[in-house]
Amino acid sequence: SMLKFWLHGNNRFFFGLRNTKQDIKQLTNALTKFQEEVLGDILLPIYFVRDAWDHHWIRTNRERTCIVVFLCNKSQTKKLKNLLEGEHIASVLYIDESDQQIVETENGACSYKARYMRECINLATKTITVTATPYSHFVHNKELKIGDIAPLEPYEGYNGIEDIDITSKEFNTKTCDQKDVWEDGEIRTIIDEICNNPDTARVLVTSDRRNSHQTQSVLLATMSDATAFLTYNGTKENIIKVEGIDIENLSFVNAEQEAQAAEDGWPIYTWDRNEATISEVFEELENAGIRKSIVFSYDLASRGIAFEYLTHQILVRPATTCITNVYQALRILGGTAPGATKKKQLYTTDSINIALRKLATFDRELRACISDGRHDDNELVSTVLSTVGLRYDRFGRDIVSPTQGRIQQTVSRDNPQVKTLHTK
Repeated sequence: SMLKFWLHGNNRFFFGLRNTKQDIKQLTNALTKFQEEVLGDILLPIYFVRDAWDHHWIRTNRERTCIVVFLCNKSQTKKLKNLLEGEHIASVLYIDESDQQIVETENGACSYKARYMRECINLATKTITVTATPYSHFVHNKELKIGDIAPLEPYEGYNGIEDIDITSKEFNTKTCDQKDVWEDGEIRTIIDEICNNPDTARVLVTSDRRNSHQTQSVLLATMSDATAFLTYNGTKENIIKVEGIDIENLSFVNAEQEAQAAEDGWPIYTWDRNEATISEVFEELENAGIRKSIVFSYDLASRGIAFEYLTHQILVRPATTCITNVYQALRILGGTAPGATKKKQLYTTDSINIALRKLATFDRELRACISDGRHDDNELVSTVLSTVGLRYDRFGRDIVSPTQGRIQQTVSRDNPQVKTLHTK
């Protein structure tokens, strides 16, 4: 779409992200690779709203075509608003994770960030919102029309919910009394089986939001040959424990540090997640001879952060977790590594397994409802969903969390299989 808008005279492309510096690094890597492979060169230089020099360049070179990346926070959306007010040229605004943004802008939130974002949307020539979980749009944006939605087709080789093996396990979802993952026998057994298998594996374990829980899980991990255990959380210094290579030679490991010893005497090093994407960490470890990389994470392993070529994920969430947050935590979706012959493996609780199966059916019927030509482009989405209804089983949990509008399902008494979405 960016190339199409460029050919139609748009000069500036603004990308708004919801996450961290790692998300920015991930996006810029993808945009650079796209230009090199498709355009043959970097024709659209990439700048950052947060950077003072970049901000000055953008303001003083208004006619130059470029890409500008910003985070959707108060300070950067204000800077973006000031830039757009003086642009007077065709510009396209892309907003990632827009199901969160819609609550802030369409629902009349009055924070400075929401106000600045609304002004940015009004100032841009064209705004494109992107999300994998669009349910908030259907309820909060009363003016949304069928023609406003463009379902994206998965790329070749993409693995969705229906393409991976999901195994139900009796995980302990009340982890507050646990100091590490090894106290859950089910998780310990799965990781042992993966480590004892000769195949290369990239494993993500998301079971507890506490950084101390993730750190302790690495410290107490039983080492095996060519295996790495590491954390990926919000702390500045994550930790890594590796068997089989000289860890000091890894580029993402913090330089000039003295290794700390775990309880088993094994050396522990720190690494900065802002210096490398998690996919780059996987790749460098494997190039150094590591065959098993096991990551302990939680909140950061969500919403747009790509854990490329994951082979296994252990997903533990309480029964109250809304379906949007469950889906956004599925980092195992995506492509498989070149040459891989086995299906991706997801281990989770039975309630989440059932909810994910229902979600796959719901999304498939929703896509058909929007794309099969039965409805005029000018019909309101809210009207179509209310009139047609969608036939699917009840998820047994909120679709969207209370902080995002608490979207629930209602069941028609006349036809218990027909439900609509509404806010509480």
